[in-house]
Amino acid sequence: SIIRAAVYIQASLRQFLVEDAVQILEIRPPVPSPPVAVAVFFARRLQQPLSGWALEEEAMGVAAVICGRDRGLTLGPISKAYDVYSVKLPPGHPVPEMLRERFREVAVEAEEELLNRLQDIEIPSQGYACFREFCQEWGAPEKPIDGKPILERASAVISGLKPAMEEKLSQSLETCQTMAGF
Repeated sequence: SIIRAAVYIQASLRQFLVEDAVQILEIRPPVPSPPVAVAVFFARRLQQPLSGWALEEEAMGVAAVICGRDRGLTLGPISKAYDVYSVKLPPGHPVPEMLRERFREVAVEAEEELLNRLQDIEIPSQGYACFREFCQEWGAPEKPIDGKPILERASAVISGLKPAMEEKLSQSLETCQTMAGF
């Protein structure tokens, strides 16, 4: 998605630069619209796979964009980039290492946000629903890229809701007066 955005921006800029010529000369130069430029770029790329040096350059560019973002970064793009480049680049390449480090940093931020969301939740089923929604929203992978578990504290908070809910339920059962109340 980062490459698509870069190609789209380049095509938009080319189209913007050509607009003056269109107005002055009243001719339409052969500059495709940005969506068409993106489609052509990816069609060419699918026909000709990247060579080794181009792949390394692309990986470094993608890692620089991902690692340079301060806000709005979720776990999904990092794990997808890692999945793509960790198998294609030689062992010991710095890009997978950079992506693993950034994944850990973002995982800490994600867990803090999830813990904030779980503060007002009292029922375990609501906690699990919030957890699933959060994982989908943040693109949290089933298996972390570095093998270390993520969102452990949040899982512990949700598990901690069970005994409190069981105790609350037991207390309410003691006050039931009829069979229908059970």
